[in-house]
Amino acid sequence: MGWSEGLARGTLITALLILTFLPPTDPSRRATTRRGNPGVAAPSPRGDPYIDLARSPNISVSLGRTAVLRCRIVNTVKKTVSWLRHKDVNLLSVGRYLYTKDPRMKIMMDRGRGEWMLNIKDIRHTDAGAYECQVNTNPLLKQTVGLTVVEPFTEIVGDSPGSTLYIDIRSVLNLTCIVHSPEVPAAIFWKHDGKLLQEEDEVIQTVAGQTGRPTKSFLSLPLTDTEQSGQYQCSPSNTQPVQVEVHIVQDKELPVGQSETVLQVSRVSSAVPTATASLALLLLTLVLPLRKPRL
Repeated sequence: MGWSEGLARGTLITALLILTFLPPTDPSRRATTRRGNPGVAAPSPRGDPYIDLARSPNISVSLGRTAVLRCRIVNTVKKTVSWLRHKDVNLLSVGRYLYTKDPRMKIMMDRGRGEWMLNIKDIRHTDAGAYECQVNTNPLLKQTVGLTVVEPFTEIVGDSPGSTLYIDIRSVLNLTCIVHSPEVPAAIFWKHDGKLLQEEDEVIQTVAGQTGRPTKSFLSLPLTDTEQSGQYQCSPSNTQPVQVEVHIVQDKELPVGQSETVLQVSRVSSAVPTATASLALLLLTLVLPLRKPRL
């Protein structure tokens, strides 16, 4: 055996010995959070419990309705889930058992989805605040869920409830009703003097609110008769109605004592030539005196 062959064999034996006595890799040391998607916990390779943050969100609820605070936990076998309230450090529940005397509260669970839900009926302003979901692991798992209580209301854009509009006939009455509520109303009704207006000929159009935005309903009504005057009311299913008084007038005839500024006119493009003609007349008035008479 040559010198070089012996050196190669010795190097190989040394490498094998090093690999043999290296400590095994611990899979639990791997990262437990998915990259590029913050706030969503990834399952542990060992099957440890964890809280799914994306499915345990903060919520906003209208006054008087029911709030459902969700805490989704994965791999909760033989683990206990508790709910606490931050503002008074009050233990509300442990597992299925309630530790509060508030009859409005109830614990619900869905083991298939791993969801533990704290339900609070007849929500009040005093219920707003932070609630904490805990899992009795070591170390302790916990997630804070915020509850916001909102008092919903409805408005007709540009006009306070009970206001009066004067609209020129042969125009279009355009009203926008905005419903400020965390929940999308099941329906929004428009009424004229108590009579329900039908959604036909694209007269009424509703756009449901998303991601905290209000729901809007648009009324676009061509005016052809003074009998269309009266009270127009927007009535959502989840808030108090709001109304506006509309008077249809002919040829800008206003009631005695009303000024021109009260008149709300939504004319068609026929008003543009009139403005153009007035501007042309003004220019002629200024230019003509400058012309010198011929001798």
